[in-house]
Amino acid sequence: MLQKVQPSQRETVLKILRADPARSMFILGDIEQNGLHTDYQTTWIDIDDEVIHAIYLKYHGNFVFYLVDQQADPQILIQLLQEIKPENINAVKEHFGLMLPVLKAFVSYRETYLCDCPKLNATVEAGEVRKATADDAEKIAASLVKITEFNAEKIDEEERAKRSRQRYEEGKIRGYLIEKDHQVVAYAQTSVETSSSAMVTSVFCLPEYRGQGYAKQVVWKLTDDCLRHGLLPCLFYDNPSAGRIYHGLGYTTFDTWVMAKVTGDIR
Repeated sequence: MLQKVQPSQRETVLKILRADPARSMFILGDIEQNGLHTDYQTTWIDIDDEVIHAIYLKYHGNFVFYLVDQQADPQILIQLLQEIKPENINAVKEHFGLMLPVLKAFVSYRETYLCDCPKLNATVEAGEVRKATADDAEKIAASLVKITEFNAEKIDEEERAKRSRQRYEEGKIRGYLIEKDHQVVAYAQTSVETSSSAMVTSVFCLPEYRGQGYAKQVVWKLTDDCLRHGLLPCLFYDNPSAGRIYHGLGYTTFDTWVMAKVTGDIR
């Protein structure tokens, strides 16, 4: 049975997610930071006889799911997706695979490597890197829209900057950048933070500035910041060049993260 998570169920849901914090990070972090329900976020569970089988969360146009056991009902998932019509659907490979028979008719997807970094194994000179603030939101957004892989979600530059500014102002994320020629040329941020971990995302270096180690510098600085604050940094990637940078810093692969885009009618 599908139901929105009630306040009385919050701690039960969080206990489940905290038992697997890296794989459930997006749902866990969004609940910890934003609560169960807002005007842009909603959380549901598939539950029978007080046993939770799956946890679902929509954040703006993105939908993330976490399967607690193999009793989660695929038809419940489909009915929910038909109702909320997300743009993107994400989960770890094992969970996504269990639902693939009902998802494959209307999604295209790619697999990425999911990594974490308990300890940095390299020191990087990062003298040009500085910490990002809310006042950098517009400049960050202007550079991000130039990177093709960050345009899966249908939001324009103005909305991207608005969301970024708000999250920086609320202290929900941290980021580092390198600025040259009056633009952000390299950047990395956390997209979600929990009480024990942080997801590193939006890593980029503008094409004309690549090959100079700028992406490595911002990732190193952000990773170091997270570790110093007791947060386990995690990230996902599918670009071999990026992978070499991350593994060189100390990141190790522990799972596969699936990112799917809704390309057809949900049925």
